[in-house]
Amino acid sequence: MKREFFRNAPLVEMIAEVKWRLTPVTAIPNGAIDPFHDAIKAALKERFPPLGYPHHREKVPPEIPRELLAGQATTQFYKAPDVWPIYQLGPGVFTVNITEGYWGWASFRDTVAAGIEQLLAAHPALTLFQLESLKLMAIDAFSEQHGYRSYNDFSQKYLTLGELLPSSFLAQFASNTEAVNVRSDTTFPLNVPAGAHARISISDGLRSDQKALILHTAIESGPIDSIDLQNIMNWFDAAHGVHRTMFRSLLTEDLKVILQPEIIHDDHQY
Repeated sequence: MKREFFRNAPLVEMIAEVKWRLTPVTAIPNGAIDPFHDAIKAALKERFPPLGYPHHREKVPPEIPRELLAGQATTQFYKAPDVWPIYQLGPGVFTVNITEGYWGWASFRDTVAAGIEQLLAAHPALTLFQLESLKLMAIDAFSEQHGYRSYNDFSQKYLTLGELLPSSFLAQFASNTEAVNVRSDTTFPLNVPAGAHARISISDGLRSDQKALILHTAIESGPIDSIDLQNIMNWFDAAHGVHRTMFRSLLTEDLKVILQPEIIHDDHQY
C-alpha cells in the first residue's frame, strides 16, 4: 500500500489514551480511587519486559495520596532511557506515547494494540472494568524550519486557519506584530467516530528554543460499552483516519513542500 509520509513533519508527540471509571472519594474534590491499580501495575511489571520494555519508573513520589492523582499517569514502562515509545499507567488511565521515531500510524498502532492487550490481560476483574473514554492526541509544532515567524503571516501563507485578528487591526494597534501571542481552543462533535468530538487548540510556544505555532489536536470518544481489543482498535483506526484528514486539510501546498512529502510502501491497511 502506498502512503504519503512527511520527512520534515512538525509532530512533537502522538498519544493514545484509555480511561476507565474510578470510585469517587466524596471527601476530596475531584478525588477518586482505582481499587485495582496496584494489581494492574504489578501485573504489567511482569508482562512488559517480554515485549521489550524491561524498565519502569515512578513519576510521582509515593507519599502523594493516589486519591489526588485520578486520571494522571504515575508509572512509566520503557525500553531504555530516552527511547520511545513508552507506556504509562495511572489510576484510571493508560497511555501510549511516542515522540521520536514516529513513522506513521501503522507501526505506532501495533504498539498501542500490544499495550492495551496487556492492560486488559492485567486487570484482575475485567467484568468490573468500565471504559470511560478513548482519546487520540497529536501535538505539532511549526517552527522556523517550517517557515514560522508569526501567527498571522504563517496562518495565511502556510495554513488554512486564517486570521484570528485582521492584519489591518494589528498594524493599527500593535507595536510589534511578530510579538502577538495567540491562543485559540475549539471543540465540536464529529460525524465519525460516532459519538466522538474533536478539540483543536492553537497557541504560541517554543520548539528547540525557537518560536513555534503549537497545534494540539485531540479526538475523544464518549463512554465505550465494549472492552473487546478489536473494537477498541477499530475506534483508534477511525480516529486516526479523521485526524489525518483534518491535519492535511489545514496545510497549504506551499507548506506541504516544506514538510518534504515522500511516498512510501508498506503492507498495512491503516
